[in-house]
Amino acid sequence: VGPGTVIVCSKSGSDFGLQLIWALLVACFVAFVLQEGSARLAIVSGNGLGQALRAHLSKGFLVHDDGSTSRVPLVVAFMAVAMLVGSLAYEANNFVGAAEALFSLGLPVATGFRVIAAFSEKCFFG
Repeated sequence: VGPGTVIVCSKSGSDFGLQLIWALLVACFVAFVLQEGSARLAIVSGNGLGQALRAHLSKGFLVHDDGSTSRVPLVVAFMAVAMLVGSLAYEANNFVGAAEALFSLGLPVATGFRVIAAFSEKCFFG
């Protein structure tokens, strides 16, 4: 749980009250089913979810920049792109939440983004 999640959940709770409790219940159920299924698969077969998908969906081709192809399932490639987009959205939410937290402390939003960008650059790129 990052700062973006805390800010969004706090604002949603103050704006909508318990009207969005159904979304929380659905998200918890979906996360439980996916995680338990992945855990059972790993215990029984010794493979993770990605490895099992690759083994069972091995019909498809991925074309590389040099024109060569490899047997990579298109479904798995689609899932990898979906996970990348989801991760990017999650990280963007964390940055926006951190800037919003700085804004709630009295800093202008633009200054908050500059502080977050400088901190991120220092952490990630030395």
